[in-house]
Amino acid sequence: MIVSTLELCREAELCKYDFTVEKCSGDCWVRIRREGKSQFCSQWFSSSSEDRPLLVILPGYDAVFPSYPMDEVTEDFNVLLVSPLGYTERNAAVDPLKIKGEFPVLFNTVFDKPNAYDQWILDVLTAIRWAREHTTANCEKLLFFGTSQGGGMSLVLSGILSDKCKAVCADEPWLIGFSSDMLETVISNASYYFPNEILSYSGASERLALTDPITYAGKLTVPKLIMAGSKDTDCPADRIKRFFDTLPEPKDYFLFEERAHGHDIRAFRKA
Repeated sequence: MIVSTLELCREAELCKYDFTVEKCSGDCWVRIRREGKSQFCSQWFSSSSEDRPLLVILPGYDAVFPSYPMDEVTEDFNVLLVSPLGYTERNAAVDPLKIKGEFPVLFNTVFDKPNAYDQWILDVLTAIRWAREHTTANCEKLLFFGTSQGGGMSLVLSGILSDKCKAVCADEPWLIGFSSDMLETVISNASYYFPNEILSYSGASERLALTDPITYAGKLTVPKLIMAGSKDTDCPADRIKRFFDTLPEPKDYFLFEERAHGHDIRAFRKA
């Protein structure tokens, strides 16, 4: 597994890839395949004006996007919804890729197996490269948004691409502290999916650090909106708030009262 962000960025720029674009019922689907890797699906929404910034929306762990009202944002942004690792096809989950009912990217990362989070990140970086090379989007001005896994990885990608990112909104972000204080819990959960595997805790921590928002906290100097739900038990608000307090300015925090975990149109509109 690649754990160097510089190496990931280099690989994304040098890799060969092919793509197809399909328009169906007004939607534009982009299928990208890096050489030697599986195809993954993205959805593209072009701005009504050329040279607008690129808003990248990243998926939760179920890999399926809700139906956001893109017409509310395409006047100001080009929008790219990316679903890495081939986990969705036209926004429907590809169930045969699951292990015991779950997509395995986190567990693959813990146990250093193929299709771990380094490849997830490479798919996102390659999708951004596609937008730069084949659309009029201004990919020198990137914005990231996502809920749960998408929120955590929006922070991660903002840190990796800190020279190009202009703002980030992380809604109920997941993955916080997975390489440190949450490590034992994460390994215990992953062991259910690979029960006979043996691993090094330090190796697992190093791999998980690639996708831990805490790793990138010091690089997140762009405007940040972090959102949480008061009844979220998967990504508890107090944990998110503690992370938020470590971030540099400018930043803003918003708590949705009575909100549990999951996508919420209010979060998209607030972003």
